Amino acid sequence: MADNSIRAIIPGMQPIDWSDPTRQSEYGWSVVAALQQLGETLSYDEVICISGSAFRASTSDSGLNPGDYHVIYNMEIVVHTFQMLGYDVTIYERGDFEADKKRIMDSINRGLPVLTLEGVITCSDCCLIGGYDDGGNVLLGYNPFMYQQDDHDEPHDVSGYFRKTHWHEESNGKYIIINHPINKRSKREIYLETIKLACKLIRGTKTGEHLDGFAAHTRYAELLRDNQGDPVDLYLNILCYLKLYIDKVYVSTFLRSMKQEFPESADSLEKAANCYDEVASLRAQLPTIIPEDFSTFTKPLERKQICLYAEVILQIRDWEQMARNYLIIEFDS
Repeated sequence: MADNSIRAIIPGMQPIDWSDPTRQSEYGWSVVAALQQLGETLSYDEVICISGSAFRASTSDSGLNPGDYHVIYNMEIVVHTFQMLGYDVTIYERGDFEADKKRIMDSINRGLPVLTLEGVITCSDCCLIGGYDDGGNVLLGYNPFMYQQDDHDEPHDVSGYFRKTHWHEESNGKYIIINHPINKRSKREIYLETIKLACKLIRGTKTGEHLDGFAAHTRYAELLRDNQGDPVDLYLNILCYLKLYIDKVYVSTFLRSMKQEFPESADSLEKAANCYDEVASLRAQLPTIIPEDFSTFTKPLERKQICLYAEVILQIRDWEQMARNYLIIEFDS
């Protein structure tokens, strides 16, 4: 790895993109790719469930927002992710430019990628930073939005990474510095702590105007049905928010894998997994109601489409709640 005060690169990071339409989480892929650099072999499906991301819902009470899927709205997931995967991290609020720049440069110089939450690339949930140039004034890395000219209009670096100048001015985001490995937890401990978090995420909370869990599903369906705004904006919101529903299809496999560690709870785990089979079936219905590709969006959505779509969202909510009822009896003591 080239390393000096001007420019440093971590070579060969796994690209973060949307090439797999069934695995769309920027945060999930960033964690997989970052820890791959540290010698870990993790699957997307494993990370998205262990992190708790597959169990969440998230929306603003005040209206539709295409960034509602961002993990920054539930930082408990981020803390949990790295604890379960065996790494000590520090999460920093965007603050003093020189201090932030130095921390990121120091991490890159140690060969450790940095994850940034919001900012850096416009509209991004998470960016994976794998280098810097011009003494840290330019960050280099991967993010799906780097391939969209409207969101990133700088030429890419010779390394293939994006180049982003003025990266500190984009938002009041956060960034994650990976410090060092910690003692690995047993599978049983990982499962137990993850299901406790999952029960909390499904139940949900309200922080200011932001809703999680049951209330977020409900409010999202209401906002869809009541929307009178621009049809393109509505479609954009639907496609962005969809990321939270795509990942739910991996939960039933995750729950069934738990039965080996928790044979005493096999019946409840199977019943909860059956609920998520229903969630996966409902998720498969969504693109038959509203297409999931901007290239097919040529006219405003009909009200009957939107109402049917909202009804499926509420059915997903109810099946998740039922799964939680089976899990909470066994695991949320």
